[in-house]
Amino acid sequence: MCREIIDSAAKAGVKVLVDPAVGKDFSKYAGATVLVVNRLETSAVSGSEVKGIEDVAAAAKLLRRRLNLQAVVVTLDKEGAYIETDGISEIIPTRPRSVYDVTGAGDMVCATLATALAAGCDYKRPLIWQI
Repeated sequence: MCREIIDSAAKAGVKVLVDPAVGKDFSKYAGATVLVVNRLETSAVSGSEVKGIEDVAAAAKLLRRRLNLQAVVVTLDKEGAYIETDGISEIIPTRPRSVYDVTGAGDMVCATLATALAAGCDYKRPLIWQI
């Protein structure tokens, strides 16, 4: 089903943003526009532990190339997010907040990014907001 949605969207010129299901096989998301993953998911799918910025950068680049994506956004909790596109490879800082439960944080990043892209913003601008 993912394959059909991604292929149909590509033919129609529609962006597809993915906050993936838990697992190690992300091949079903190949060709999507953007993949939004957290540090743990990035470690699992890249096959190596993602600790420092160098690890994040290497894993994001690998995922983008392997899955033929326009962008990969790796959420890094209080450290912000890392974005990898053709023209951007950097950490976008955040303003840390005290929260009770981080469930849904990736969904929120994905939804905000989707809204911003639909409104014509570039990849970097919406991530400066309120991760």
